[in-house]
Amino acid sequence: MPHAPRDETGSEQRRGSTLGTILYVLIGPIVWALHFTVIYAVHAFSCGLASDGRIAPMPVAILMAVWIATIAAIGLLGAALLAPERMALQLKTDVWSVPQRRFHRQTMSVLCLLSVVAILFAGASTLFVDVCALVR
Repeated sequence: MPHAPRDETGSEQRRGSTLGTILYVLIGPIVWALHFTVIYAVHAFSCGLASDGRIAPMPVAILMAVWIATIAAIGLLGAALLAPERMALQLKTDVWSVPQRRFHRQTMSVLCLLSVVAILFAGASTLFVDVCALVR
């Protein structure tokens, strides 16, 4: 049975997770893509049913669903920005060298902030466009 690699002090080194590092760095775009997919799928499906006459139009419920998803997505990204060390431990990305960890954290932070802007714009579209105008 092979032994885990050891560092210069003789203690076992933990192995980093490549997939975890990718998830760590790209958490912002991943959450943004999920938010975008969920709000537009629910929005289009609900408005499609309303335009077919299967259900009564529910613009308030659709607006609430979009804004709840928007707040949840921003909260998740806020947690990632406020506690990056905890997320790094969970995803096993804390084993890389200090310059690599700094690069990962800076990249994650920039992508999270850009994703927050994109999520806010997607949610804010409900303020300017009639809820089911595009489906009609």
